[in-house]
Amino acid sequence: MRSKALSSILALMALGLSSCGCSSGNEPSSSPESKEPVISSSSQPSSEASKESSASSSSAKSSASSSSSRSSSSSSSSSSSVHTHSAKSSWESDETMHWHKCTGCLEKLDEAEHIFPEDPTEGEFIEQIDATNFKYYVECSVCGHGKTVTVHVPLEDEDSWVNLGEEGHAHPYLAPDEGHGEVSAHYFGESYLDGKGHVIETCYCGYSVTKDVPKVSDGFTYRLRGNKAVVTGLEKELTAVSQIDIPATLDGHEVIAIGENAFADLGYPVTFNLPEGLQEIGDCAFSNTRVDGDFVIPDSVLKLGEEIFPAQPLKKVVFGKNIVEIADRFELTADTVVFKTEHQEKYKMFFYCKEFIVPEGVTYLQSSVYVNGPISYGNRFVPCPKYSLPSTLTHVGPWFYINSSDEALTIDEE
Repeated sequence: MRSKALSSILALMALGLSSCGCSSGNEPSSSPESKEPVISSSSQPSSEASKESSASSSSAKSSASSSSSRSSSSSSSSSSSVHTHSAKSSWESDETMHWHKCTGCLEKLDEAEHIFPEDPTEGEFIEQIDATNFKYYVECSVCGHGKTVTVHVPLEDEDSWVNLGEEGHAHPYLAPDEGHGEVSAHYFGESYLDGKGHVIETCYCGYSVTKDVPKVSDGFTYRLRGNKAVVTGLEKELTAVSQIDIPATLDGHEVIAIGENAFADLGYPVTFNLPEGLQEIGDCAFSNTRVDGDFVIPDSVLKLGEEIFPAQPLKKVVFGKNIVEIADRFELTADTVVFKTEHQEKYKMFFYCKEFIVPEGVTYLQSSVYVNGPISYGNRFVPCPKYSLPSTLTHVGPWFYINSSDEALTIDEE
């Protein structure tokens, strides 16, 4: 019995040593049985920590979810309150810029630089400061901001010329390094033969050109432009002739132009017949010559020079339909003007006549034409007694004006 009790006590002691990880010999136990209680005893607090971690994670998720909900709510609120600019109707400006302000936040919108006239003299004249400086007031074409500018206008030395080569010549400005005034065409008042078959023509500014000695054929002199002939005049001065028929060809060369001054200063009345195929009539071609009879410009002519007709009235002039280039402010006085030119719109033409006719068949007139009656005692704007327009006319440009005997008639574009 005592033996049995002792066995029980020893078993309990052994169990106690196993629970604390020690053997009866105070050596660490390596048996599987000794490890089992260690694992069992440590699993309890681990489970509690897991529960706490799970609870903490759940709380964090809940907190994050709440934070996200608040953030989403805040973002939604911010999105719904985005500001939209609305510009004031009036402009604001400083010396260089203009803009509109937002009616809500007053931010500058569509800010841009002022746009002033390129030529300040288009503005309002204020005063002349001195001989060469003038003051003008200009405004921005967008916002109306205004400023005062000074314009310098240099003086020309009218006793001197600047030779600008083929471009022409001009008076130099008195002040150094200011350049020159308006350019004008050369005037060749002197000429001489160089002994090599050339004519040297010199302008008073010093510019000179070399031309071939005119050729002679059928009583006319001419020069070549490429392989085409330019009539330069008559072979010899005639005392009297009633009619001059300019040929279509000279020595096999097609006549395409009448040169400048070609038939100027003839001292007798002459009727001229121009050939079809002619393309150009040069400056002053018939100046100071009494042109008699009907003067018909062929439809082939494209260009008319300056002052081609004499100052005295002609009887009848017929304009071809294909003229596209005319000296600006072309003027003609005649009893009758027959006008067929359809597309000459760049240059102004002034007619002073008793009768103005646009013949049947003409459908389109895009020309800058001003028709008045004959000049009377210096008055250039008396009514034209008679005019007629064709039934075929369908289109007329905005600058076609006839001063009729009843009232001034402006034919607007249809």
